[in-house]
Amino acid sequence: HPVDLINFLEINNIESRRVWCPMHVQPAFLSSSEYIKGISDSLFQQGICLPSGSNMKDKDINRVVNKIKNFFDDFV
Repeated sequence: HPVDLINFLEINNIESRRVWCPMHVQPAFLSSSEYIKGISDSLFQQGICLPSGSNMKDKDINRVVNKIKNFFDDFV
């Protein structure tokens, strides 16, 4: 579950969060027309946003990647 990975990253001092809630389920747009195929709902349920600043160094990117690999290694 994405929240498990988010919590793991937080423990390792890596900021992450769930992706934004799809617009078609936000209160301000409930009465609007929808043109959906379930992709945004799937991304919302499964996706997370990772650090992606333009000032990230290779060592920062590698640290994030390695921590994610460590997280998934525990499931194998």
